[in-house]
Amino acid sequence: QVFARNGETYDILDPFELHLELHDLRGEADPQAAMRQLLVEESAREIDLIAGPPLRAFLVRRSAEDHVLVINAHHIVCDGWSYNVLSSDLAAFYREAVEGVPADLPPAPSFAALAKDMSDVDPTPETRDYWRGQ
Repeated sequence: QVFARNGETYDILDPFELHLELHDLRGEADPQAAMRQLLVEESAREIDLIAGPPLRAFLVRRSAEDHVLVINAHHIVCDGWSYNVLSSDLAAFYREAVEGVPADLPPAPSFAALAKDMSDVDPTPETRDYWRGQ
């Protein structure tokens, strides 16, 4: 669904709805320890690039006013820089929802559109030689 097993081809996925499971830890004797256990379990789960999805998320409620959003994505989908952008954008949307401050974000560039356009372009021999030599 996401990547061919041989690694040579990829699919550009249509947007999909990310299921956001809620883990309510308010009844736990130690919500922080329970959250740590959830994180250990989540980090041990493989992200299957063949079957997808390439990312997962869940929400942890530690108290009535304390929630943690956990996002786990394969590095091929979201690197450190991208996580910073994602965190900043989510914070802006949260401020907008809670405080009424407009998020005022620039339009997101479409990597899917770029990848689709680039998939029709044959690389130059120099480019092909460069990547084969890596």
